[in-house]
Amino acid sequence: MKFFPPLALFIALLFTTLVQSQELKVVELPIQEVTVFLNQAQVSRSGELVLPSGKVNVQIKGITSRINPNSIIVEGNPGYTILGVKHEQLFDEAANMSKNLKSKLDSLDDVNFEISTKVALEGVYNDEMAFLTENRSVKGDEAVMLVEDLEEMANFRRERVKEVQFRLIEVRMEQNDLRKTASRLQQEINKLSGNQRQNQSAITISLNVNQAGKSKLSFSYVVYDASWVPLYDIRAKSTSEDVVLSYKGKVRQATGNDWNNVKLTLSSGNPAIGGNPPSLYPWQLRLQEYYGANKAKARADDNYAETTATYDQEEPQSSMGKAEVMAVQMVENVTSTEFQIAVPYSVPSDNQFVEVENQRFSLPSSYCHFSVPKLNQSAYLRCGVSDWMGYNLLPGNASIYFQGTFTGTSFIDANSGEDTLQLSLGRDPGVIVKYDKIKEFCKTNTFGGKKVTTKAFEINISNNKSTPITIVIEDQIPLSQNGDIEVTVEELSGGTLDPETGKVTWEVELAAGQSIKKALRFAVKYPKKKQVSGL
Repeated sequence: MKFFPPLALFIALLFTTLVQSQELKVVELPIQEVTVFLNQAQVSRSGELVLPSGKVNVQIKGITSRINPNSIIVEGNPGYTILGVKHEQLFDEAANMSKNLKSKLDSLDDVNFEISTKVALEGVYNDEMAFLTENRSVKGDEAVMLVEDLEEMANFRRERVKEVQFRLIEVRMEQNDLRKTASRLQQEINKLSGNQRQNQSAITISLNVNQAGKSKLSFSYVVYDASWVPLYDIRAKSTSEDVVLSYKGKVRQATGNDWNNVKLTLSSGNPAIGGNPPSLYPWQLRLQEYYGANKAKARADDNYAETTATYDQEEPQSSMGKAEVMAVQMVENVTSTEFQIAVPYSVPSDNQFVEVENQRFSLPSSYCHFSVPKLNQSAYLRCGVSDWMGYNLLPGNASIYFQGTFTGTSFIDANSGEDTLQLSLGRDPGVIVKYDKIKEFCKTNTFGGKKVTTKAFEINISNNKSTPITIVIEDQIPLSQNGDIEVTVEELSGGTLDPETGKVTWEVELAAGQSIKKALRFAVKYPKKKQVSGL
């Protein structure tokens, strides 16, 4: 009875047989293009080869071992037919070592050789010093030395000892400097070793070439240990001009292959998430009793349907907006947005971020000041950007510049869903905000079985600028969480109260040099034998 191998094993044996029976051409093709996703990257290599007619195997070496073998795609060509593709790991560490790492290792060898030379020279000087100090008598004990000879010998010994001691100090300082250099090189080597000194791999492509001659070979694959994160610069020259937002990306990679002068594309896609849609599970209802540990379990069961229904979903991308003055082409796909950088970039395999500018937008803006004096008696200049969802922004940190000065950092929450994106441009010292208690109203009285505590605050806003401003002030009224606690609002000075959150908002316009006061007063009634926390 015959036993046939599984299909995969049969194909592998067949391909191995083909490889062994065909001509093997070993080449290295440069990296031409890289598309960096939020996690992982797609690397494209291409080059022109001189191929003989008939069946030939082209082995491309120098491929990182951080490759996803299932992602290899070879482009077709009318000059040949693709018979098969094979990926294999290589274990020749010396051959796989990156140029940067090899350079560091060679430099360390040179420095260590210099250290050994200096150590040997130090030994020579030490021997000479021992000779000068221990062999003080040159003539025999019975010999008689003239005074002139004795002075000459003493002077010679003194000068020579002085020179040798100076040389010892010099050579020891040189050793110290060389050891510092060696230590720095070793740290860099250790850092590179974790990222670059790894086994590389090779891709073998089996071809049937129609006619001998030059043919272009192009292929791509996905690699791990690469990513990018969004970063923003927000610049405003004055409150009468639009905000300029620079949309950047910080790219890093530790794949084992340097990306030198490649065509770079940043994509908001993430192949690590996978392309399978989520599945709905049965939505079950049950009665719950909240006792001890069962309370946590009941809450978890209560949220089960929502959790499973939203797991592993991707956020939909917004439509493409207008961009200006950047050598970047933005391409919106069904599930992601790509920023094609026109200027070539180099990203070494050292896991360090390289900053790439994607696009620059001029955003229609409205300005106002904002303050929460209860927490911070400062006024912040805030910029509101409408229709911002058309710019395909991602959540990220932002550096703020106003009138050419760095004012701080902020965070762009691109998932907020608000119609207007609020950007903080930092504190404005030209607007003074003071927050004080009104002492004559802050008191506690007892009426029967109840206590009444009254709180009152005054907010003073002064516009010391030469231009008018609009400022939004926020404060709050406490919310009762118990039926025995009653909160009564007594004074808001025209503020708007949100009964759900207790937030009080004033929006006022101040002319240049104008000041205004707002008052907030409320009373809390509660049983006199109890205390109210948070009051």
